[in-house]
Formats: sequence, structure tokens, C-alpha cells
Amino acid sequence: MSTRLTSVIHGLACTIVLLCVAVPALPASVPAHSDATRGLDLAKMSKEEVASAEAFAQSFLEQMTTERQELALEAFDLEGILETTFDGIGSEAESAQMRDGARGPMRQSFLHVLTVLGKQESKLKRLVMVNGQLRARYRFNGDNGITFLDLEMARRGDGWTFRDLHNLSYGLSSLDEMRSMAILLHAKSSTGLLARMFGTDAISSEDINNLKQLGLAFQGGKFELALALYEQMPKVMQDSSAMTAIHLQLLQNGTDENKYIAALEAATARFPAPKFRMLMVDAHLLRERWKDAIKCLDEAMIGIERDAVVLTLRASILLMSGAVDEARKSTIEALALEPDCRSVLVGSLDVYLTVKDWSAVAACIRKLEATGEFEFRGNLVGEIWQEFLTQPESKPWR
Repeated sequence: MSTRLTSVIHGLACTIVLLCVAVPALPASVPAHSDATRGLDLAKMSKEEVASAEAFAQSFLEQMTTERQELALEAFDLEGILETTFDGIGSEAESAQMRDGARGPMRQSFLHVLTVLGKQESKLKRLVMVNGQLRARYRFNGDNGITFLDLEMARRGDGWTFRDLHNLSYGLSSLDEMRSMAILLHAKSSTGLLARMFGTDAISSEDINNLKQLGLAFQGGKFELALALYEQMPKVMQDSSAMTAIHLQLLQNGTDENKYIAALEAATARFPAPKFRMLMVDAHLLRERWKDAIKCLDEAMIGIERDAVVLTLRASILLMSGAVDEARKSTIEALALEPDCRSVLVGSLDVYLTVKDWSAVAACIRKLEATGEFEFRGNLVGEIWQEFLTQPESKPWR
């Protein structure tokens, strides 16, 4: 578990494509994308179908985390996503032209996201049904924090495929964002469409081009440039949900904590729950509002599910607040859910050292060493380990 207090709930790339950044809701005059993933019902699927879907979801994760991103990418129905994204936008020729133009950038962006995720501690949580859609739920945990993603599943022949990516921290669908971006770009040549989308026609071609450059800068990690481009956007575009998400990520990667907190608070005031509520834990931690941070995590787990890594973060916050007994309870629950999770074991050490449960400390150390990634013998230095080293449980590591 990272010891950083900031960025503990991380919203990885709410945009999956280079150009997929600021997007308002679809206007009533533009058809919504067809819901090709509906019709599957987890409760009615046979045991064989469920096992097949789980095996597919697990295989994808293993490919992604063993530097086989190209192979993992094949799990996505990219052509189906392109078809859905551009369905009904412009003429058939215009739609085909947009698909051809987006194919390469979309593939590269998916690869980028899979590469970033592949470097993090990861877990396939389970298959879930959300709003009539079958999804594979994943958790990713790295130095920047925790990310929950739902990948929407559909049948492809006798097998499976992914048709959308949902970021649970932001409450955004990548497919919907891409479709809205396609409509926005097409609107440059469609009189009045921008006005119907944003409530104004005061959006210029320069704004659209800046938007495209912002997407490129964001994807390339040029956060200062992306932030400067964001600040040039008209307010109606800045206030869209996805553009707000991008803005928060840019500030998250910056150094102005006050500006980041203010933007978080403004976002939660402007958008209905659950959008951006998970991210508020950052603001609470930076302001040392421990009870509010705990409440934020508890509400997030109600919306998603009880999670060992989130419970470990919860225990760390409780420990900082002085609620030692509650921290221990949260740690016990986390270890019960995932007794072999590396970040859970690491986070649990702080709690058990504080409450002086030496046998539990020794048990965590043994499990961490069993991963082959840790060597504790001779490395227990610092004040936090001094008392443990006087206990008989520490003998193997002196």
C-alpha cells in the first residue's frame, strides 16, 4: 500500500482514446448507441457459461500483467466498439471515414491503458450484473492509488469479448465518451449541433482543435500543457463531466493541493452521486478530515463492494486518527477477504506493529517473504521495528 495520502482513489484514463476527452450528454436529436451487451443474465447462465466467462476474464488479466498487452487487446471487440461509436453519425461515407481515422489511435490508446494497468497489482474481483449488463470487475492498485474498472462483456461466437470500459471512480463509460466525442467532432460541419449539445454556439474550431491537443498532451503525460489547454476551453465545455474528470487528474498530478481540493469539492457539488464521490477521500486526507475520509470509503464500498485494499486504506486512516481498535478490526476484515494480497499484508504490518500483535506481525512477514519479493532478515531498521526485535517472534529476522 502506498504511504502517500494523495491520489488514493485513482481514476485511470477516463478517456480510452487519444481524442476522447470533453463530452456532454447526448442531445435528444442524436441516437444513443445500441445496447449490444444486454440480454445476458448472470443468474440465468449455466455453470459452464459462468466458468467460461470467468476463465476469459482471468486470462485477459494474466496476459495484461505478463507484458502480453497485444494479446490482451484481442479480448476487446474494437471493430464493434467503432461501429457503435459512429453509428448514425453523419452519412454512411462520413461514418466510415471517422471509423477509419479512429481505428489506429483507439488501438494505441487501449494498448497504453493496458500497459499502465499491467504494471499494477491487480485482481479480477468477480462477474457482476449492472443495469442489465454483464461485467468483469477488476481492481488495480499502484503507487498512485486504487482503480476499479468494470469491463462490459458480450458473446463473440462461442467465446467472449469486451465491449466497454466503465471507470467506477468517475462513473463514466469509455464507449459513451467516445461516441459523444465523435458527435462533437462531426458537429464542426453541422450547423447548430454544438448549440444543441452545449446550450451555446460559442464554440469555435479552435476550441475543438485545442480539445484534440489536450487529449494528446494528456495521453503523453504532458500535464502542464494539458492544463493550459483546459484553461482555454469555454466554461460550458469545462463543466462537462468527462472534462471535469480530466481536470481533476491534471490537478492530481500537479503540486497545488488547494486548487485540487477546491476542484474536487466543486465537482461533487455540481454532479449527482455517485460521480466523483470516491475521489473526495483525497480532499479529506489532505485536510486531515479523518472521519469524512472514512465515510467516503464506506460509501464507496456500498456502491461497489467490500474490498480488502480499500479496507486496508481505511485501517491506515483510522490509525492516523488514533482509532487503533477500529483500525485493527478493519485490518482483520481485509485479511479475511484477501489473506495473500501483497498490499493488504504490507498495510497490515503498520497496524499490527502499533497494536503490538507480534504473532500477527510475524505471520504477515512470512507471507510477504513467500512472494519472493521481500527480504526482511537484517532489514528491520527504524524506530517502528525496535520493539518487535526484542520479542521472541522476531528471532527468524534478526
